Amino acid sequence: MYTKELDEQLFHQRENNQTHSDYNDEFAVYELIINGEVEKLKSYKFNLDAEDKGTLSYDPIRNLRYHLIIAIAIISRMCIENGMDKEIAFSISDIYIRKCDICNTKQGIIDLHRESILDFAQRMKKETKKGLYSRHVVEAREFINTHLNGKLSVNIIAEEINISPNYLSGIFKSETGVAISEYIRSAKLQEAERMLRFTDYSEADISEYLAFASCSHFINTFRKRIGMTPGQYRKANFRKNFKSE
Repeated sequence: MYTKELDEQLFHQRENNQTHSDYNDEFAVYELIINGEVEKLKSYKFNLDAEDKGTLSYDPIRNLRYHLIIAIAIISRMCIENGMDKEIAFSISDIYIRKCDICNTKQGIIDLHRESILDFAQRMKKETKKGLYSRHVVEAREFINTHLNGKLSVNIIAEEINISPNYLSGIFKSETGVAISEYIRSAKLQEAERMLRFTDYSEADISEYLAFASCSHFINTFRKRIGMTPGQYRKANFRKNFKSE
């Protein structure tokens, strides 16, 4: 335990009249984010480099970087608690933390902080429009999105989250507007699109990975939904806009 070091720091802060920023001020920003208040946030002044944020490193750039990483970690978890899909929130968090890791200018980190806040807020605005889902629907969506490489059905998901299949089917359709089978199909096809754009896996490999009944079933399902075969889609989109994505 760093009791001596803690005492010295508290003494130094009192002598220099230094205090950390008010948690209520930070929470006000988090509230705007989780409520999707994009326009209000656009005009908000974010003080990532304010002196009352505390010193996490004596290197000014590294200090800013640490504060941004903490902010992103908190925001992503608050968004999850308020309806954002867990895998999406953590993936966005990972993307911005990686960007932060290679950013070496004060203004660049400040701009990245603002960009990440607006990104999360815009996504939460869409979640708000869709409405907050019940715990069982959130759990079902998370299970689907993290098990796309396996066989999925109402019975399997209902057993995992410990409710009856009929009840799950009813609340899922009522809250999301789509049947759970349709949601599974759409999620698998979205993953197939990503794999066709950014990997070299063959159609057969993708079909097997996403647990389609057969490669021909995968191709037919993809063509009906997307309007072209997986091969045609890959030819038109393979690593297109790779840097931006």
